[in-house]
Order: sequence, then structure tokens, then C-alpha cells
Amino acid sequence: MTTVQQQYPDAAESKHGVLKILVLGFNENERRLLHAIVKLSKRRNPALHLLDESEGQLADVILIDALDKNATSWAEAQPWLVDKPVGWVDTPRDVPTGHSKLNRPVQWPILPMLLSRILFKAGDSNGAKQDSETTPSASDTASETVAPTAESMQGKRVLVVDDSLAVRQQLKIFLEKSGLVVSFAENGEAAITSCRTASYDCILLDVLMPGIDGYETCRRIKALPQKMQETRIIMLTSRTSPFDRIRGKMAGCDAYLTKPVLPQKLHEVLSQYLLS
Repeated sequence: MTTVQQQYPDAAESKHGVLKILVLGFNENERRLLHAIVKLSKRRNPALHLLDESEGQLADVILIDALDKNATSWAEAQPWLVDKPVGWVDTPRDVPTGHSKLNRPVQWPILPMLLSRILFKAGDSNGAKQDSETTPSASDTASETVAPTAESMQGKRVLVVDDSLAVRQQLKIFLEKSGLVVSFAENGEAAITSCRTASYDCILLDVLMPGIDGYETCRRIKALPQKMQETRIIMLTSRTSPFDRIRGKMAGCDAYLTKPVLPQKLHEVLSQYLLS
């Protein structure tokens, strides 16, 4: 099996956003155009990287040729596909909520834009679903008008995931002043290991780190047992584009703050999620 890093060895060192895509079906000419666009994107933002079918669940976006029987047969055999951002090309059928319909000819030169639209639609759909499941009652809304204090966060456990020692030290000072119990991880792999053996009320997660990035780290943590699905994950990153925010949302993060984060803003977000 060809992995992302094996197929694109410079991916791990890229400072650009990386969008992992799975493309199923399409004719020879379409495939040729696709690979040309992927090659051109390597030094752009986002950089596109093609996955193999066996890596489908790692894809950020999936593009399916609905006129290709092998592609549609594969799609029908994947129950998890309904929750993925998917674009169906030339499908005569209705598609699952959050999926997108596209027509031929596919505008390959603007493929990153098309993929972003697919991500936006899936993100909006998931957001609406989450909002409907967590709509507060009148009494809940009234109770939230009370301004949160540091005491309300006293003793809550927070995991800070960042490869920068300076950032970890700065956050340690701020968080401990707010009464929080702070733990640290220097990369995504260490964070996942820590979450398997300890529980946290909140995770502050950097995006650009050695090894797996913050998006993949977030996905894997959210896939751990139920106690971790309930843990709030706040991404802290210097990336500010709508594309990056959508990737964070699709990975399962609860909030997305750009660096440098003002202490007051971080306190507001932490209070929102850590109120007892």
C-alpha cells in the first residue's frame, strides 16, 4: 500500500495546508488533468495529495465518478462514507445530506476551490446537526448569562499539545493562574498516547507539529472511547484561511483560535467549554 508520505515524501516538511483526497473513477484524460493539478499544488496552499482506496477513511475529501460502476460499488460498501465530505459527479440519484453534486466537465484547474466547496457544505451540514442536538432550553440560556469566573474552572484538566517549549511555558503560566491542572505533549503521537491513559476536560492543540498534524491528531483523539469524544478540543494555530477552519471543523475540533491568542479571548473560550 502506498502511503501519503511514500507517494509525496515532501508532504511532512511542507509548511502549506495539505488536503488529502481520494478520487474514484474518471477516464484517462480526466485522470491526466487531475495528476497535473495535484503536481502543481505541491507548493501551494492547500497542497493536494492523492490517497489509495485502502486509505479512504483518512481522506479529507472524496470525489466519486457516479458513472463508473467500480467507483459506485466501492462507495456502496463503505458505511462510513455518509459522514465524509463527498462530491458525486454526474449522479442521477439523491445524495446523503452534506454530500455535493457536480456535473461534467469537471473544472480540474479550479479543483482546490471545488474541494473547498464540498468541505464547506459538509461542514455546514455537520454544524447544523450539532446545533439541533445541543439547542439549550430557556432555563439553560438564562443560566449562561452569568459571567464565568476562574473558580468555575478550578481543577479542570487541560492537555497542551505543542512542539514549542516557549508556547508550552506561556500557556502553563496562564492556565495555572486560572486554576487549571495542566499536562503537556510535544507532538500528536504523544497526545494520543496520553489520552489513552488519562482523561482531560479540554485539549489545546497546535496544528503544525512534527509527525502527524493537529487535524489528524484531533480525528484520532475523537475516535477514542466515549470519554474522549466528550473532551473539548481547541486548536491554536497561525493559519487563518477559511479552508483551515473548515479542516479543523471536519476533524472534530470545538473551537479554532489563531495565534497569537489574546489571554482574554482564550479565557472566554475556555470558560465557555469548562463551566461546571
